[in-house]
Amino acid sequence: NKGLLIQGKSEMGKTAMIRLIQYFFSSQKKYEIKSIQLLAQDFSCKGYDIFTPIFAPNAKGICLDNLGRESTMKYYGTSCDIAYHIVEHFYEQRFDLTYPKLHIITELSASELEEKYGQHFRKMLREMFNVVVCER
Repeated sequence: NKGLLIQGKSEMGKTAMIRLIQYFFSSQKKYEIKSIQLLAQDFSCKGYDIFTPIFAPNAKGICLDNLGRESTMKYYGTSCDIAYHIVEHFYEQRFDLTYPKLHIITELSASELEEKYGQHFRKMLREMFNVVVCER
């Protein structure tokens, strides 16, 4: 009942792996792959409305690609750490087995994630994800 957190260096095929894994999921557990940078740019244009389709209970699951590459964005002076906001929302829904799952792809190690987002973020990740580390 956990999502996948895929970690590894650049050019390791993490995104290709998550695209291939998707074919093994049932149609109810399919997910969309979204670039965290594009979500951050959308936030600066549209604000919190970008979260409505992602957080809807009947939405598809989501895979955040390139976690750690986004910047904190502002919408009319209101700043938001997009990744933290999304992960925190899915963390709060983690016991609802009918709620869509979150998956993450990142180049950052566990310690780098903690350095960038904080200790609480890393704790949430430990509870929410099975970790796959891609190495050569």
